[in-house]
Amino acid sequence: MDEQQLRRIIEEVTAQVLASAPKDRTCAAPGAEKVLVIGDTSGVPREICELATLCGIEDYECGRYIAPYSKVIIAELTLTQLCDIAQARPTDAACCAVIQALLNGKPVLLLESGLPHRAFAGKGSTALYAEIEGYVRKLSGFGVKMMTEARMYKPAEVPVKPAKHQPAPVTVPRGNGQPNPGSVITEEIALGLVKDGADTVTLPHGAILTPSAKDVFTKMKVSVQRN
Repeated sequence: MDEQQLRRIIEEVTAQVLASAPKDRTCAAPGAEKVLVIGDTSGVPREICELATLCGIEDYECGRYIAPYSKVIIAELTLTQLCDIAQARPTDAACCAVIQALLNGKPVLLLESGLPHRAFAGKGSTALYAEIEGYVRKLSGFGVKMMTEARMYKPAEVPVKPAKHQPAPVTVPRGNGQPNPGSVITEEIALGLVKDGADTVTLPHGAILTPSAKDVFTKMKVSVQRN
């Protein structure tokens, strides 16, 4: 057996081993989801870093399987990669990973800081900038979600300090809600008091005379006394 035949056998055995390898290989800790990050992992939102194992593109290049990853985060993207993904051209591992994730229904997040052309907004050719932005809109149409800094980091909740001087609690008086008929003298009551022709009527102390009741006593020339 010559050296060329031996090399061919080794290549065939290696290809068979790789083909039979499980497609859900993972290096993450048990229970932690794997997140594929394209670019620098330092820009990944901290809430994702705390709950998942971040894997670089080199982890994907080992077998180019998208199944082990729960989502894909694009932290950095070259203009070439942006154009290739928008045109569904898997020219490199990053493009292939994004396209596979979209086809498999996995979430793909694109950090706004990962778009290099955004730094030149309003500085040069507006036509060229609009053309590149068209690719970004295409990615959004494919299902890629744009993540701005405002959406990545939630503002910390500032505890509200209580006031130094708390007002006294308001006490609402409670009662049966029934009026006291003896404390208000209406026109009807006044007519009942003078129907016998009395020239003097005695009312409870603090009783309130309505204007119509006063008119009755005045018209009948009745003197009102308080008990």
